[in-house]
Amino acid sequence: MNKSEEENAFSADEAFDEILKKLESIPWLKEYAEQLPADLIMKILHFFGSKYEIKQLNDCIVRFKIKGSHCEYYFAEPLAGVRIIIGNLNGLETLNTFGNLDNQIRNSVIHYCVKGRCEILTRDGMYAFMQPGVLCVESQKHKDKNFNFYGEDYIGVEISFDLDRIGEDTALLLKQLGLDIEEMTQRYEANADYYIGTVSEKLKYSEENVMQLMKNESTDSISLLIGIADIWDKVRTGHVTTNETQFYLTKGQRKIVKEIYESITADPSIDVTVEGLSRKYKLSAVSLNKYFGIMYGSTVHKFIQEYRMEKAAELLTTSDRSVAEIALMVGYENQGKFGNVFKRKYGMTPLEYRRLGG
Repeated sequence: MNKSEEENAFSADEAFDEILKKLESIPWLKEYAEQLPADLIMKILHFFGSKYEIKQLNDCIVRFKIKGSHCEYYFAEPLAGVRIIIGNLNGLETLNTFGNLDNQIRNSVIHYCVKGRCEILTRDGMYAFMQPGVLCVESQKHKDKNFNFYGEDYIGVEISFDLDRIGEDTALLLKQLGLDIEEMTQRYEANADYYIGTVSEKLKYSEENVMQLMKNESTDSISLLIGIADIWDKVRTGHVTTNETQFYLTKGQRKIVKEIYESITADPSIDVTVEGLSRKYKLSAVSLNKYFGIMYGSTVHKFIQEYRMEKAAELLTTSDRSVAEIALMVGYENQGKFGNVFKRKYGMTPLEYRRLGG
């Protein structure tokens, strides 16, 4: 198949059908697109606008990009039933259930977080949190999962094995590479819950290697399969460290963290302290920071400071308010202290930041 690049700017309501038409010459990718909920695709197109680009980089890799954004995906099917997806879900934290496939499809999936944060509702009602360097193996029959994304960027790698499309010959070839489809099927039939942990530096390198291969027009199917086999071998041989207290929150703990987050972001001028929160929720400062860190990757104090500085930077470039006014708006009565904290973060004073336009 020759390389081709297709562009269009239909309305979002028309774009999904148009995308499927453009994928007629790439059957495996069309099949994947049809497995995604149409309303999800519509949300993405409505969110960014319907200008998109589909480019076939080579015989096994296709790039899909929403033009004018950082939202882009690379898809590959190096072998029937084996798929790799890497992408940037820039700005999609409000679109839940991203990536859910048809409930009838039997998949074993490896998810790896490169950037951003993602929340997963587990089968036992707990909430697990992905962050950079965390890997998740999914082998569930029921995909009524709920993935929520935190922050403006989420970049991830997904490797999926369609257990029904992988035939005996393919399974034998994969087994020779160390990928045991029978073992994956047994885990799926057991309806195993998510397996989540932090990867070693060696496994991180393996994931990054596959990402680079996916963006290289000269990459072939064999190279991708070897890359996948390397990742799976490390997953199976102790390169993932699991710790339930590091990744999981109960429904009640999550509710507390969400309330704290909302109180901080609702009005950054309000003085929110860990001591006050500890009294309110009858929890120690250590527990509060631990729960908050699991969900947002930061202590409460550090998050407040970061959020205030980001809000200040935004106000400096989008308003004509004085530095003193902005300092008060983000919780600093002392303009000098505000200026010092701002300079530590951005390497320049607030006035310099405004003059340079950020």
